[in-house]
Amino acid sequence: MVSAGSSQRILGLAFVLMVMSGHSSVLAQNQRLAKTTIADHDVVILGYGRSNQNCESVDPPGLYLDKPPDHGTICFRVNDIKINEAIVGNLKHCVGRNIRGVTVVYLPRWKYIGLDDARYTVVFPQARHSVYVDLTVLPDRPGSPSVAPADINTPAAESSQSPGPIPACTALVS
Repeated sequence: MVSAGSSQRILGLAFVLMVMSGHSSVLAQNQRLAKTTIADHDVVILGYGRSNQNCESVDPPGLYLDKPPDHGTICFRVNDIKINEAIVGNLKHCVGRNIRGVTVVYLPRWKYIGLDDARYTVVFPQARHSVYVDLTVLPDRPGSPSVAPADINTPAAESSQSPGPIPACTALVS
């Protein structure tokens, strides 16, 4: 598990957007993916960042949870990310470079094993990117039961995460 304060280099999918003055259109993109983790471990879903024409980091995009996971939490960490794609603007020269950005992370509930899903939106000034993620949480060691008992999967004392701005992972730990 990566600590919330680390500056781990993430080599995932990073979206970069240049702020373009004078353009009022908003691009909408959707993406569906699947991620797998093991019980009691988090998994990085994707990384996002914004860059100027000099390939320097600018404020990261907004992150909003549309459909919270039923058996875990979605949060973000500030990390170095590698630019793999530019969705708006003429920033192809920045692809392959590292910038400061954010990674979206799924943290399964303690001892949860099974399926989960979530949907969130990344909001750039000229684009909205919706991500639907199917999540699989596997046992942490061979021979573990394939499904945890219902009383562990859905503890009565735990409440589900609410839709809205995605919190920093450190806010969940403190």
